[in-house]
Amino acid sequence: MSQTDESRDVTPERSSPLERHIVAFVAYLSEERRYSKHTSSEYRRDLFMLQQFIQARLKRSARIGDIDKLTLRAWLGEMAATVSTPTLARRLSTVRSFFKFAQQRGRVRSNPCAELRAPKVRRKFPSFVSVDQAQQIVEAPILGLSETAAQLRDAAALELLYGCGLRVSELVALNLGDISVERRELRVSGKGRKERMVPLGSKAALAIERYLPHRSELSQRLR
Repeated sequence: MSQTDESRDVTPERSSPLERHIVAFVAYLSEERRYSKHTSSEYRRDLFMLQQFIQARLKRSARIGDIDKLTLRAWLGEMAATVSTPTLARRLSTVRSFFKFAQQRGRVRSNPCAELRAPKVRRKFPSFVSVDQAQQIVEAPILGLSETAAQLRDAAALELLYGCGLRVSELVALNLGDISVERRELRVSGKGRKERMVPLGSKAALAIERYLPHRSELSQRLR
């Protein structure tokens, strides 16, 4: 069985001295740290994969002293071609926690992970819509021949979000008294209840002016 097979649990040879340390560590996570069964199983699986890797190289039962920096590098290097960077980082984190536990219990003197750096997890950059796409989104509610109160409301909301740069939470918290079409500004309550004045663009102001005469229609429907 491949050590990188994510779909199966890993059961090592019962004769391995390393297994006693792994079992004790997993019991510590479950009983003292109150980790969930799923999380504890993930730690167990990662460590048993490492055990199998060592036993395949040494052709004998693995011991905790067999795990050194070079062995860990070889293990991570072998997995790098078949698993994702976040998975590699997680497995190295598992071994770090395991050796921290072993040091606290006096079972090892040094931590072979101390000089190993976790692989960098690349962050996905957010994708942005183009100006034309944004315009299509804003105009979508009122593309029909008839403009209902709900469509006019949605159009005004989208104009405020896009044109004024509001967060959704800020838009939801906006009251009618916070909007001044005459002065072309909004009073916005942001994070930490901090208020700021935001310029109201001409398109957003027009969308609000078109919606306000129909606002009562929506209020009546909610009664």
